Amino acid sequence: MTPKLRMREFENEKREEMLFILKSIIFNLIKSSGFDNIFYNAMQTINHLKNNKQSLIRWGDGETQILIGRSIKFQKRNNELQKYLYLILDEHSKENAPYLLAMPNYFLKKSKKQLVENEKYYIWRDTRYLFSQYSKKNQIYGDAFVFRPLSKLTNKDIEPLWLGKNVILVCSKKKYFDDFKERYHDQKIFNILIPESNAFEVFEEIVLKIKKIYFRNCLNKDDTRVLIAAGPAAKAIIYVLSKESIICYDMGHYFEWIFYNRTNFKGI
Repeated sequence: MTPKLRMREFENEKREEMLFILKSIIFNLIKSSGFDNIFYNAMQTINHLKNNKQSLIRWGDGETQILIGRSIKFQKRNNELQKYLYLILDEHSKENAPYLLAMPNYFLKKSKKQLVENEKYYIWRDTRYLFSQYSKKNQIYGDAFVFRPLSKLTNKDIEPLWLGKNVILVCSKKKYFDDFKERYHDQKIFNILIPESNAFEVFEEIVLKIKKIYFRNCLNKDDTRVLIAAGPAAKAIIYVLSKESIICYDMGHYFEWIFYNRTNFKGI
């Protein structure tokens, strides 16, 4: 691509970003109340996953930033990832999606005034607008904070999701795998190590490695769970694999906090 074409592409992307933000500002000027959709709490989210053969994709402010066209700490902007995020929102709004979409319900239920008072409005403003465009009243939404200290859940509440199953753990730290394998030593545990940031750059490689583990070990899809801690890239990975009936859970910061019975100073 020539410098001139690259500049034109950049200008178009910035124009789209500014248009999104303008629409978001206008929407939030009009809607001041919180949303009253069917929001599951953390325990309801766990129970839903236990009783249904669905994957879990969690949505936070980072995913919104990527979708708008920005970079975040763990993932630089990427057009392909952006497209996957749009697909995730769009297809979940239709019936029989193979994944449960978990939203930041705690903040979406709050009014604009409450968000402003808690200095959270600018963090969640654009997610509020995005949710208004893709949500449906009769659609169930899981809790995006299900694996965070804010949920008040313990490891005992969460681990039934994979107890007695084969587990493929996709994460950036071998220590997580070693400790997980030691704790669940009577189960088959497999590991795929990924980069700590910009994991989407090896998105196709991760998907292929997961499929190879299934094939080489003759794993049954119903008896296997894939636990993925890969930032925004996890969403695209789960989206693709869920279409092949591979059940995956977007674990986020679970291994930093709840797995080791830790909390953070914000309680989030």
